[in-house]
Amino acid sequence: MKRGVFAALEVGTGKDLAAHSHGPIGDAVTRLLDAGRAAGTIRPDVDARDVIILIGYLSRLEPAEFDDRARRLLGVILDGLRAPG
Repeated sequence: MKRGVFAALEVGTGKDLAAHSHGPIGDAVTRLLDAGRAAGTIRPDVDARDVIILIGYLSRLEPAEFDDRARRLLGVILDGLRAPG
């Protein structure tokens, strides 16, 4: 994912990033979460808004630290979505 994607969504629409939890982006994330829950790989207590907010924080990283931190932090986010057990 490119650093500017979520920032562009906020600037381009004038909406807070989390507002995209409703609409095409939220729908796509919801479908992915639903598929993961059906497979038993995604925890049941997260929704599209949670995921969009968490990933959106990656766009807040300073440019100088993005390459070193973003991949690791995305891994932490994805690990946190896994179903327990």
